[in-house]
Parts: sequence; structure tokens; C-alpha cells
Amino acid sequence: MLNSTSRARKNRICLCLALLLLGACRSVQPLQRAMAGLYPTVDISISLDELQAWQGEAETLKRALQEMKLWPMLKQAGLPENELQLLHRGLAEHGYAEIDLRRTNSPLIWVNFNSKNGETLEIGAAFHHLPPPECRNHKKLEPGEAEQKTRYVRRNQRLEAQSILLWKLPELKNHSRICLVYRQEQAGKISHYEMKSSFEKTSLAPLPE
Repeated sequence: MLNSTSRARKNRICLCLALLLLGACRSVQPLQRAMAGLYPTVDISISLDELQAWQGEAETLKRALQEMKLWPMLKQAGLPENELQLLHRGLAEHGYAEIDLRRTNSPLIWVNFNSKNGETLEIGAAFHHLPPPECRNHKKLEPGEAEQKTRYVRRNQRLEAQSILLWKLPELKNHSRICLVYRQEQAGKISHYEMKSSFEKTSLAPLPE
């Protein structure tokens, strides 16, 4: 009788462990590829009310990403080239589009595209760590050379203060700059790096065939 009770208890324990392991396996979500989107979900500082429909051409988006050295990372993260058309659609309709890489193993977190005047295209890219050397022309980002700023963004209906270290990169084209972002409520903890470049229509003109 005791042996039977002991075996039953062991069986129950094994069953519980199996269920726990099964639940843990189900809660671990697999990595996904980079996903293009039409509306702001990745950068909480963006407001569609401040943007205008962009009048550029779809094929120039790839060229801009290549200039910023982002295209190889996006391809490696699984972004299909035909999703450039989806990005162009968002820009043409309301001046915004984005690529979400938060569930990939890419050094990128997200890339977004926006236009405030319908002419200039701004591309922003967020990185988990310091952007790769080729993205910053191998420039060392010395803290003493950075401009310190505070910006406020709305998160969950509340204003959030963020401390910024800003490096301008005059050696690169298109007004390139890199920001190191700290959320002030998490003092001393780096949130992420952001790299931004602005492109005028003339700088994105297709190359002659």
C-alpha cells in the first residue's frame, strides 16, 4: 500500500514538472524577421499630427538605407525587399513608416521613416549598443564632444523625461547624428542609441542608367 501511494505521489510530481516545462516552452516566443509597418509602434516620440505625406519615390528608400549602412543588417534580419513598397505607402499616405526588429537578434531595435514637410525624409535607427563603426564612419564618440539635452516623450499618457548625449557627424552626408538615450526614471542606465539622417529629394535622386 505504501509503495503504491509513493508511486502515485511520484507520478503526480512528474506530471507537475512536465506541465511546468511545457508552459515554459510555450512562453518562449521564437525570433521573428524584421517587420515593416505603417503606423508608429516602436518610437513613442513620433506623432502623426506633426507629419506630412512624403512625395518621394519608393526605390530611393533602399538607397538611403544603403547610405546609412543599414540595408545589410535589415536583409540579415529577414526583411523582404518588396516590403519597401509597404514603407513607401505609409510615407505617401501620412508621412510615416517603420521596421520593427524588437524580436530579432539584430543589433537594430527599429528603423523609422518620417517627413515633417513632405519634402525631407528623416530616417531614424535605434540600436541596442553603440552603432557599428561603418555607420558612424569609424568615429569615436567621446562624451566630452557630445551636446547634452533633455527631451520629453509621451509614454502611457504620461510625459517621460529622457537625457540625451548628441554627437553630430559632419563628416557624413545628410546631417547625420547619433544620440545616446537615458530614461531619467532609470538613472545611469542606457536605454538605447539612436542614429538619424535627413535626406532631401536631390540627395535621393536615382542614379542615371
